Amino acid sequence: CDDRVANLGRRADRAADVRLARLADRLAQAGRLNASLSYKAVLERGFVVVHDASGAPVKRAADLSGGDRVALQFADASAGAMITGDGASRLRPARTAKPGGGGQGSLF
Repeated sequence: CDDRVANLGRRADRAADVRLARLADRLAQAGRLNASLSYKAVLERGFVVVHDASGAPVKRAADLSGGDRVALQFADASAGAMITGDGASRLRPARTAKPGGGGQGSLF
């Protein structure tokens, strides 16, 4: 009977060790996933987060006006900046096709 109790004790110890190892692996995996999904990983690729004067992230350029102070959060540090434009996007107008030409033409 003592041998049986000792055997059950060893098996319980091994089962607990295996369970803890599996839980540690799952925790490490969740940590890696969390790090990969973090916005800080995006900052490491060269992007910045723009914060307004209250510290809230700015989602659209139209939310800013000339003279607004913002903070630029980089991967390693933050820097202050001032908006000099009106916040509206300044995209160039789309090019229009030249009339009657500019294409490849007929190959036959």
